[in-house]
Amino acid sequence: MSVKSVVESLLATGVLSRGPDLAEADFAAAEAILGRELPADLREFYAAIGNGAGIFLPLLTGLEREVFLREDFDNSGDWFAATREARDSAVGFAVSHAEAPEDYPHPHGLLYIADYGCAIYFGVDLNHPELRVIEIEGSEESDDPAAEAAELGITLAYGPDQVQHDKLHWFAEAAESLESWLERLRRGGSHIRAGASEVGR
Repeated sequence: MSVKSVVESLLATGVLSRGPDLAEADFAAAEAILGRELPADLREFYAAIGNGAGIFLPLLTGLEREVFLREDFDNSGDWFAATREARDSAVGFAVSHAEAPEDYPHPHGLLYIADYGCAIYFGVDLNHPELRVIEIEGSEESDDPAAEAAELGITLAYGPDQVQHDKLHWFAEAAESLESWLERLRRGGSHIRAGASEVGR
């Protein structure tokens, strides 16, 4: 099945509700901010699902390039709400990660597309020809991430040249492609990490 057909199946069965339509100008804006073209399968995914639906993050909110100064808001709550809204999209997360401190792990080319809650995210590897899917779950740092991965039953997605050694276990390979991951969700698949909740919360 194609990415489009899998998403359409998820929509037809009521697992997901479709988000607002995305125009070509929206895709162009996302590409301009990211500084790269969106792969065909990712475009197809967002064209089919719309600009965010259920667990899937919007592609963009239109506020990704906004600068939010704390002094411009009456209180920190208002400031947080505005910044959260701005980065609560696939492109927004990419902007935030680009501005993050050097010790914050974010592999080049990883674009978050799904938020499962409890600080668990899924993203696509834009540098991979099949758009492999990566599960991201922050946890305690480890001097032996390989042992952590073995205990969790996961495969580390990156090496120490892309992610800090003590945070390698934060990033696990979830599927070899976006299409295969979506198909697994369609079939009722769950997270790859032990104890994680089922898809479709």
